[in-house]
Formats: sequence, C-alpha cells, structure tokens
Amino acid sequence: MLLPKALVDQGSAVATSFGVASLVFTASFAGKGFTGYLMEIIGRRWTIFYALAGSWPGLLLMLLAHRAGPLATTAMVIGALITGFTALSGATAFRIYLSEQFPTALRGRGHIFGVSVGRTFSGVLAPFLMERMLAPRRSFSARYWRLSRLARSFRCCSAERLSASSRR
Repeated sequence: MLLPKALVDQGSAVATSFGVASLVFTASFAGKGFTGYLMEIIGRRWTIFYALAGSWPGLLLMLLAHRAGPLATTAMVIGALITGFTALSGATAFRIYLSEQFPTALRGRGHIFGVSVGRTFSGVLAPFLMERMLAPRRSFSARYWRLSRLARSFRCCSAERLSASSRR
C-alpha cells in the first residue's frame, strides 16, 4: 500500500503515516465481518457496490485533509477508518463473487486464474501500457480507445483459455 509513502512525501512524520496505515487495516477487520453479514442480506453484487461507493467519503476526506487546517489530522483519521471499513473489506466479497463465476469443477482453478490475471495485469502490464498510452504524441481519445480494445482482447483471450482448460 502506498499510503505511508505518500504521507511521508507530503511532509508527515513516519510515525504518523504508520499510524494512519494501521488505522486503515485495523478498521478492515470489523469491516470484513460486516461485509460477510451484508453479503447474506443484500447479495454479493450490492455488497461490492456498497464497498466501492461507500469508500468515496473516506477517500475524499483523506484527499482533502490538507485543506482542513487544524482538523487535518481528524479528517485523515476518519477518512482512514471509513476507507478501511469499506474498500479494504470489499476484498472478501470480490473473492467470493469471483469464485462463484466458475462451475464447481473449475472453482479453485478459476479463482486462482482470475486473481493471477488481475495481479499480472495491474502490477506488471498496466504500468508499461499506461506509459505508452499516455505519451504526449497522441490524443487522449485515441489512447483511451486503444487501451479499451487491448483490455477487451486480453479479457476474451483469458476467458477462452479458461474455457478450453475446462473441456479437457
């Protein structure tokens, strides 16, 4: 998580950045329990929506904390608690929902495949692709559609590969 580094780069003490990161992860423990309960009540899709939409107030508080003057620390702490309770606890719902997208015989392999593809794309391929896509020689519209086509083709190829392995 890049939150401690971002806080230190903005001039906060290392202890403060460690404290805020600890608050985020501590709040996620209670949030995961609540997310599990919520999945049974309103369903997995709506719980994922709650986790992502509910994190916006916390993210905005953390983003705008430097403008709060003497209440900056309070805004950062409340934003960290909200973000930890919602966004980080949504990972539980994502994992359960992802594994349910595959037939029972493929559930274990499909879940691991989905996680691996996501991590590979976000951690390895996306930085290189974004560097090329955001080069100043192209317009934003052309870059967006090019990246969109690439993501769709990547998704189709990975789904085709997984369905081919299920036929074996």
